[in-house]
Amino acid sequence: MQPAHRKIIKISLALLSLFVVAGLLFTYIQYRDLKNTLLIRISGKASAFAGQKVEIEDFSFSPSAGINIYNIVIKNPEGYAPGELLKIRKILLKLRYRALFNRKLHFEDIVISGPELKITEDDKGRLNISEKLKEFFRKEPSLKYHINEFVIESGLTGFNRDEIYRISNINLGLKELSSDSGIKTLISGSASYEGSRASLDGWTYLKDEPVSLNIGISSKDFTPGPLKELLSRYGISADKTKISFRLGAGGDTGKGILLKSEIAVKEAGFKFFRREAEEILLDIRAFLNIPDNSITLENISLRSGDITSAELKGEIKRVNEDFLYRAELKIGRLDLAGFNFMQDMKIRGIVTSGDISLNGNLKKEIREISGFIQLSDGAFSSQDT
Repeated sequence: MQPAHRKIIKISLALLSLFVVAGLLFTYIQYRDLKNTLLIRISGKASAFAGQKVEIEDFSFSPSAGINIYNIVIKNPEGYAPGELLKIRKILLKLRYRALFNRKLHFEDIVISGPELKITEDDKGRLNISEKLKEFFRKEPSLKYHINEFVIESGLTGFNRDEIYRISNINLGLKELSSDSGIKTLISGSASYEGSRASLDGWTYLKDEPVSLNIGISSKDFTPGPLKELLSRYGISADKTKISFRLGAGGDTGKGILLKSEIAVKEAGFKFFRREAEEILLDIRAFLNIPDNSITLENISLRSGDITSAELKGEIKRVNEDFLYRAELKIGRLDLAGFNFMQDMKIRGIVTSGDISLNGNLKKEIREISGFIQLSDGAFSSQDT
């Protein structure tokens, strides 16, 4: 090949490369401009829908990776102090596009990563949630949808920046979430409260009428650290107290919900115990009768080694604007020597009882109490007496 021909080829390749690079650069600039314009429009539509400003930093889309939306922020509503109601690091949406032809949203996955919900109340008692957003959550959605799996990862929620209400490391999973009835939604999750961990599991038929459910919350070693100041008023040391619990609710909204709880307080740091209680056991079984506006206390039992044991049964019913109650209490054993009643005073004796009946309502001071209590080997002494 002649040197002149080679030179022409090189110049042609260089010009072609330059045109390709310029074309790609122009396409990228147009894409960025189009993307920024689209982000502004989406943010504007979301702001109008929510009734408070919404900002979206970026998004990406591909048929295989789905729709990814990054760094979403919902600001406090107008007229409220500057701040943020919600921040989300990332939202992933994997959509079955063919379902759109049937006018139905069918998601393979919805994953919300790193949400931070911070609800605050101002000095006028207003929450940083707009009326439009409140109305949206009150409405029954009209869209037809099905979500194979809905996931929240590493969430955080709080109220008024108070550590008592701060829950972190929130992980929640819902499988088979649908607008159709007859769909069983499986629920699992966990969360942290000042280093203590609690787990959630169960199922529900959300769109059935009545709604049925079976849900449990449990923790093996819960320490009520943030409640330290509150508990200290009642002579309870939050640093020394460890709690294991299992709370359950099962039934439906038509007939009622059976509530069960098993609570074990270990290493109880209760100042009103004179001698250390190794473990306090509290079992509760109650039935929430929704149509009747009442709660039947089928059995509440309290045990603490050889110090105390008691059982309670009864019913609480709402009538007009008041609550009527009746209860039967039976004390199996109450060892007075195990308690601190007053400073510099020692009391001993074993208290037992038959069925003690209590009747009344919350609005009136009059109470009806009947039954008998027995004290054996009772005595008290102090420095003065």
